[in-house]
Amino acid sequence: MSKVLFTGLPNFVTYGKWNSTRYPFIILAIQSPDKSQIASLVTQVIPSLPDFNKFDLSRIYLIGEGKGAASCYEYLGSSATAAHSIAAMITTNPANPNLVGSQYQTIGTERIPIWNLVGSEDQWTQYSQDLTNLLNSQYYQQPIVRNQYVPYYTHFYTFELFDMYSLIGNYIDMYTWLLQYKSTSRPAIYPTLLKKYVTTSSNLKYSYFEYKPNLPSQQGQKIPVIIYFHGGDSDGNGSPIQLDRIIYGSLPSYLSNGQINSSTFPFLVLAPQCENKNTPFWDTAIPIFDDLVQRYSSLIDPQRLYVAGQGRGGLGVTYLYSTQARANLIAAAIIVRVYDYCNNTIATVMSQTPTSKLWFYTNSGDPYSWSNFTTSWIDCLQSKGTNPKTTIINNNSDDSIFTAFNPQNTDNLYTWYLNNPKQ
Repeated sequence: MSKVLFTGLPNFVTYGKWNSTRYPFIILAIQSPDKSQIASLVTQVIPSLPDFNKFDLSRIYLIGEGKGAASCYEYLGSSATAAHSIAAMITTNPANPNLVGSQYQTIGTERIPIWNLVGSEDQWTQYSQDLTNLLNSQYYQQPIVRNQYVPYYTHFYTFELFDMYSLIGNYIDMYTWLLQYKSTSRPAIYPTLLKKYVTTSSNLKYSYFEYKPNLPSQQGQKIPVIIYFHGGDSDGNGSPIQLDRIIYGSLPSYLSNGQINSSTFPFLVLAPQCENKNTPFWDTAIPIFDDLVQRYSSLIDPQRLYVAGQGRGGLGVTYLYSTQARANLIAAAIIVRVYDYCNNTIATVMSQTPTSKLWFYTNSGDPYSWSNFTTSWIDCLQSKGTNPKTTIINNNSDDSIFTAFNPQNTDNLYTWYLNNPKQ
């Protein structure tokens, strides 16, 4: 087993070259891995680790060298479920993987980000070229397998690529590259407290997740509800696999990973999926909201009906304020990194609904949903005499979709909801 420490990533961790502050990974290394051992690692070893419920299961990455790299490709191609379990993968000098056409198609269809590093003097260079050409040209809509040649490197020296302190390591920085990706669907191999439903109405078909609190029930008791609208990264056709995209982040991620205490969390949570064919995005927000409120009317406490949305889903939340009657139903709403500038008509209705509390939340340097979108809503509402709760974090990423819904956040969303029932 000590041979595993001889090269690659384990070598640099063992000899004190790993910066655990900069790169917050849990690292697991297998000796002589094949696809079945990788499957066992993902499905059995990870769930058995201490504090498993604290792991971010949307960020499981594979790194493989040589024959280990070939095994990584074989694992991804073995099934859609296997591919769903991985957020991104880095391989160096892969041997020739034992894949057939359908397995290449599985990898390509699931669009797992892959970065393949090859020493220019490596004897397996042609394997890498053939592999990446096939994936990019036949099964990916656009090249997502990044094939990079490292000048003068042979097969036995590419392990230096894992050294975060070497010149080549800083140039490549594979660890930062990995962290920018999260899985767009939760692996079906992990248990979840969320249940999937598909509506059967001929007039309005959609799918959604439901979470019911694990609290002692009383006859006729009404409970608070959160209706959550996802962002553009989680759209889909409502099929069981595509519906899993909703668990990519935000509130459903914390529920699914067990990071919210099910014995004390009092909310019914409903998370519908927006079909990707909809134009504009979430143009079904109003009919879906109305349908869910009617569908769960026997459970919902009308004084504690809350909504939440992030990105394009935040825009969907604003649509609910297009009429005064519907706005009057909402006790409070959080709108995270809203994906457009303020709509003056909607802002007027918001300002005329003092019983509905508002919280706008974003990062100052979000590269995808500009903070100017959020501040335009805040400025417009303030000009109309309404002062919404505002959080703008000095951060250049889009991770507000996680921090806003984090149950450990000191400025706690769920406490804020419960402190703001409809008056």
